Amino acid sequence: MENYFAGHDQNATWYWASAAKTITATLTGKALEEGLLSLDDPVSEYIGTGWTSCDSIEEYQRTIFHQLTMSSSFNNSPLLWDCADPACYQCTGAEAGSEWHYHNAVYRRLIEVIESATGIDRNTYTNSVVEEVTGMSGFWLDNLYFSKHRDLARFGWLALNEFEWNGTAVLNDTDYIEALTTTSQPMNQSYGYLWWLNGQESHMFPLDPNVYEGSMIPSGPDDMYMALGANDQKIYVVPSQGLVVTRQGDAAGSTSAAASSFDDELWQLISNLECSPLSAPSVLQHEKPLIFPNPSTGVINLPTEHDIYKVSVYSLDGRLIHETKSNESIYLTKGSYLISIQFKDQSSRNQKIIVQ
Repeated sequence: MENYFAGHDQNATWYWASAAKTITATLTGKALEEGLLSLDDPVSEYIGTGWTSCDSIEEYQRTIFHQLTMSSSFNNSPLLWDCADPACYQCTGAEAGSEWHYHNAVYRRLIEVIESATGIDRNTYTNSVVEEVTGMSGFWLDNLYFSKHRDLARFGWLALNEFEWNGTAVLNDTDYIEALTTTSQPMNQSYGYLWWLNGQESHMFPLDPNVYEGSMIPSGPDDMYMALGANDQKIYVVPSQGLVVTRQGDAAGSTSAAASSFDDELWQLISNLECSPLSAPSVLQHEKPLIFPNPSTGVINLPTEHDIYKVSVYSLDGRLIHETKSNESIYLTKGSYLISIQFKDQSSRNQKIIVQ
């Protein structure tokens, strides 16, 4: 499903706001793979000293890991959180890694760290790591990333498929990929490496020191992870459903840094839809699945007690991957698929399969 409003179309360019933090996390992972940095490295080793107003010891204790997880323990008051001047990086007195404060300018410094570690400017590195592989055509303008809307969707699709695109791995480090969308620190369980996480036991919001019980978006799937930007720039990724939902544009309601009431309202509507992402009947509409195991390690077993006419395997973007007229096992590589079974009595069944 794809819709545009108010003069926006598929060729229009728009900003990602803080949703682009997830691109920064991807570039960090690539530089880590290439041996150009370590997450435990002090930020000062890459951008020099004096980038904060903290004393020299406190400043040196702030690492790349703290930047990725928003746990640098900087004062994030309304006057400071979006300011990149050294005077705006004020240490709270707490040990680095012991507090979670959403500080927008922290990831700006992280981009500078990546540029220093790689010796490549952010646009060139983003192009070589992400855009050339996925076909994205965005660009950085200072600290904001701009792109067409389908580029936003492409990045979400990349994340859904564990940073592999048509057989080409953007990231190879499986531990880092898992860490991107896993709770990264104990203070805010709903935050990974610059990705927001749904379905956790508690959550925090930007610029709010309180910890709230329960899932961040109660109406959304528990396994959903999200890139959230100001004024409702959104990427939602739901592995269990093979689903990516994206949104760009002006704020749907009041202005917010990342999360907003729009998230829960949207997912209430999505949860009431009666169709799957491919408008095919969901396995949930039937008494039991025919295809097993699911998730699978690659060997898909078909039912042997039914008279099968044809079996078709599709990628979730609608491409035919495999077709057979037998009930022999099918071998698939890692990813998400829709398997359509047509029986000789002219009935049919569809089932989503995840191969890990």
